[in-house]
Amino acid sequence: MKCPTCGKEMRLEEKDTTFGRDMRTYRCDACGKSHDVDYGIALWKMLSDNYDAEE
Repeated sequence: MKCPTCGKEMRLEEKDTTFGRDMRTYRCDACGKSHDVDYGIALWKMLSDNYDAEE
């Protein structure tokens, strides 16, 4: 993923899905900023909701 501030490639620092959202934190080594990205509903949450709906 490219840094929106400087355009350099960022590295994945953290991935969190504990609240049902696929949230990732990327850090840019060039400018030192970190950026949080929400990729939507986590896969486990989607499967769990689908399982609950079938019951």
